[in-house]
Amino acid sequence: MGPWILAITMALLHGLLTVFLVAGAPLAARRPRLMRWYLAMLAPTAAVNILGWPCPLTVWEKDFWRLADQTPYRGGFISHYFVEPFYSPGLGPGGDTALLVAMVLWCTPWLIVSAFGTRSRVRPTEPASTAADNDAGCKRSGKKPLRGRFRGSQLTAELEAERRAEHAAADPQPSPIGTQRLIDS
Repeated sequence: MGPWILAITMALLHGLLTVFLVAGAPLAARRPRLMRWYLAMLAPTAAVNILGWPCPLTVWEKDFWRLADQTPYRGGFISHYFVEPFYSPGLGPGGDTALLVAMVLWCTPWLIVSAFGTRSRVRPTEPASTAADNDAGCKRSGKKPLRGRFRGSQLTAELEAERRAEHAAADPQPSPIGTQRLIDS
């Protein structure tokens, strides 16, 4: 029973790897931490397919089936588990090459986007309270708050400073320091 469990486990792991290589391309493009794992799985898979070697996972799975006194399937893993359930003749002579080309065409754009895509990291040039101060000050004075493409730029900071000065002159708020009455006792 041990080799049978090993064969099933190998088939499941091989299937998960296959699904990860296909579905993981867009995920890895969006998550840099996942990209390391994706490339670690993609590099040996690509090497095996480009060099025309048999996949070691398929070889191990078939060996475990033989040890479990089962007849292993003919052909490759992808053909047996992913193609034959939907198309009984399986992959033809050029089927493996077609799948490899399709995989390259699928993964390459995602890898390019990940490598050369623009990931703009917006760093605030002013304190976070500036926007709240601007909005609150504008509500008191009836003016529109600053929005749009200049928000956060030097021009916006200067305009906000001018508005704050206007608001302070028009609606001075008493300072908490010095507002207590001194009671003579």
